[in-house]
Amino acid sequence: MTCIVGYIDEKNRKMYMGGDSFGVDSEDHYRSFVSDKVFVKENMLFGFTSSYRMGQLIQYKLVIPEQKEITDSEYIATVFTDSVIKCFKDNKYLANKEGVITGGSFLIAYKGVLYALQDDFSMVIVKNGYGSVGCGRMVALGALEIASKLDIPVEKKIKKAIKAVKKYDSLVGGPVKIVSCEY
Repeated sequence: MTCIVGYIDEKNRKMYMGGDSFGVDSEDHYRSFVSDKVFVKENMLFGFTSSYRMGQLIQYKLVIPEQKEITDSEYIATVFTDSVIKCFKDNKYLANKEGVITGGSFLIAYKGVLYALQDDFSMVIVKNGYGSVGCGRMVALGALEIASKLDIPVEKKIKKAIKAVKKYDSLVGGPVKIVSCEY
């Protein structure tokens, strides 16, 4: 129950991440929370779904490793992801079913590219310069397909996409938070 949207603005060399603020409390009540699902850490943007605990580990405990002489995608798929796995393991967040570890899913914007890290820690590069994760991702992607062609600020494109999701998915709601940084 989340909608996270990432957007790369190549023209202005800026990366954006937006997210709703709904969550579920311990009694299955849906409501807005103050805790943000999107944030900037060092030179990366993050937007998470799955669990607030997972997002808090990434935001406050993950040590982002230095990128040495490898490509950006190799760095995200290996060195960076290994650091995420270590952080989750050290903080008892990993699930292990029949020897397969899983975590959660989130978007990463790094050096002008949008990546999705999936539950099984596989990494995919998101095409078209925009992407989404969470239960509202398909509606958001449709809205972004249209919004990407409009001559409006990126923040409005992201808000329009999440607003469309809120209209059709009762698990997404509350204020939208958007963060950005240059690359």
